[in-house]
Amino acid sequence: MSQIQFFFLLRIEIAKEEGAYILLINCPSCILSLEQGLELMQESCEPTEFGIFDFYKVFSRASGEEDNGAAGT
Repeated sequence: MSQIQFFFLLRIEIAKEEGAYILLINCPSCILSLEQGLELMQESCEPTEFGIFDFYKVFSRASGEEDNGAAGT
């Protein structure tokens, strides 16, 4: 496991230790790194009961813009 992969997993473990199982994030690079961490967990057969949500997608859906072709939906 590379140091970068370890960092991805570490961020998820820290969130879990704090009691978070869902994260709402507005940083694209953070979303990608956490999603890669979840993929690594799935590959190693670890439980992945953890959700990552893009703030902008959630906001656009909440404001009724999900069907207008907005980016990221």
